[in-house]
Amino acid sequence: MNLKNIFYPESRFGGFSDIDGIIASYSRYAIVQPSSIVLDVGCGRGAHSTDDIIFRKDLRVLKGKCKKVIGIDVDPAAQANQFIDEFYLIESNRWPLADESVDVCICNSVLEHIEDPDLFFSGCRRVIRVGGYLCLTTSNILSYLGVLSKIIPNKYHSQTLKKVQPKR
Repeated sequence: MNLKNIFYPESRFGGFSDIDGIIASYSRYAIVQPSSIVLDVGCGRGAHSTDDIIFRKDLRVLKGKCKKVIGIDVDPAAQANQFIDEFYLIESNRWPLADESVDVCICNSVLEHIEDPDLFFSGCRRVIRVGGYLCLTTSNILSYLGVLSKIIPNKYHSQTLKKVQPKR
């Protein structure tokens, strides 16, 4: 019995539901122009390369649709992300980017891991050009991921993920 097909019968056509959060958020990235420089904060390793829903996977790939995609992350393994043009490791509170150097800043499932939101948003404000965009997607604080990310201190997130997702 496939519960997705029962509760979301539209998923039989394309494999995704009308409430798919990834599709909803990435569809808004039509703001990305061929001349845009995009910053992907918390770019990760590009795990969406294995997404079996082609439409959703293609929406998430901005490389080649804009001038450049810059990825930054606290995990050095994110350098292997095939969907970014440049990678910078976050090693301090100041991101390794010039002031007003990006047009669109994307943060997908990052905000729930931020210990100092004021510092985070000041970093966004510093690197985004005037007239640029900040695009945030985060889990609901009451979802199991939201609750766990608040219970487990940020410094243990990496260790916890290694236990939960050993192939990560």
